[in-house]
Amino acid sequence: MTVLDFTRLVQQGNAAAQAGDLDGAWAFYKQARAAMPENPNGPMLMAATCALKGDTRSAIALYQEAIQLQPGSGKLRHALGRLLDQEGETALAARQYQELTRLAPDSPVGWYLLGEAQFRMGQAVPAIEALVEATRLAPDFAPAQNLLGVLYSQRQEPEKAIASFEAVLAHHPDDSAARLNLAGQLSLAGQPEAALREYERLEGAMGTHAVWHYGRGVALSELNRDEEAIAAFERALALRPNWAEARHNLAWLKGRRGESEAAEREYRALLTRNQRDFFAHLGLGMLAADRHDEARARAAAQQMEAILRDAVEATVER
Repeated sequence: MTVLDFTRLVQQGNAAAQAGDLDGAWAFYKQARAAMPENPNGPMLMAATCALKGDTRSAIALYQEAIQLQPGSGKLRHALGRLLDQEGETALAARQYQELTRLAPDSPVGWYLLGEAQFRMGQAVPAIEALVEATRLAPDFAPAQNLLGVLYSQRQEPEKAIASFEAVLAHHPDDSAARLNLAGQLSLAGQPEAALREYERLEGAMGTHAVWHYGRGVALSELNRDEEAIAAFERALALRPNWAEARHNLAWLKGRRGESEAAEREYRALLTRNQRDFFAHLGLGMLAADRHDEARARAAAQQMEAILRDAVEATVER
């Protein structure tokens, strides 16, 4: 069969795909593959059709076949990596992305995909290296800059994290995720006033989200604006009633304001959901100590001791 015949079959397959007939398209592509088995476009088109039909495993096998025929194709590596990712085979996907960066070293997408996969595998150092390269090639690449900032934050490098989030906003000032990340990082870096300014700028975009109220509450509490902070945490809990961190902060603030009964209610609400909440027992113990209630303070201390003992034993067993 000639190249013209191969081309005709591909065109017929393309027409069927455009008409929504994926089975018909696959049949034409299969004929094209049989006609010219040395041409990678046959299995590649079959793979793309299988992916559209939801047959991911067949698509993976066909992309692998196409790569055997054309190992230097970055497009095929990209497609195969994405499908492997969908199947939860992150390590195999990362290998494809690694090869993609070798084949197309000037493509920020390849470096980002590699860094993102390495991040999910817990490989922080190589992930940072890949994301740095992605952002060097494309400083306005928001997903790469955002993830780079998250990694720096996890590694307790606040200045680098802040710089990454600010780089996103320099190019994309309406990026709510980047601004939220920046606000949280500023708060962690001991800059609550700057953090609060960023949260206020997000009110229109995120004022109905629990995470916005929570972050704003943290910044307000650090500024000793307790009444506003309490209102923020209460609003966060109205939106996400089971958010333990928000209730912990609310209980602590009420205790700081001398509202011991209200604080105790919040701590007991936490224990209703988790009897082994160490910090809830700690809070109750502190309240009891403030009231000179030695029996309750001792009971809370015993609960904390038991929790810590169990945690140590579990660690030793592992």
